[in-house]
Amino acid sequence: MSAGFTIKDLNRVAGTLAQGAQQLAGLSSSTPAIPDAGASTGAVGNAISAFCNVMAKATQTAANAADQAQSNATNYDNTDETNQGNFGKLGGPH
Repeated sequence: MSAGFTIKDLNRVAGTLAQGAQQLAGLSSSTPAIPDAGASTGAVGNAISAFCNVMAKATQTAANAADQAQSNATNYDNTDETNQGNFGKLGGPH
């Protein structure tokens, strides 16, 4: 592997993103009730609904980023192993 960068770096990023996605997803089970805001109740309910939609998108984005980081880690590792094998065939250091 190249100096200064290891597969653990991508695994750490993927783990952090996955943990964040799980924590965001956990928040969805505790959705607040729509408060009685009088004539503004509909607007407040719409605002809460919009916020929940944004949080759902943030959760999905974090989960997708975690998946992509893990996929990149696997691709990096496979490429590194292939290159190591190719250099070994040339008789160079590995």
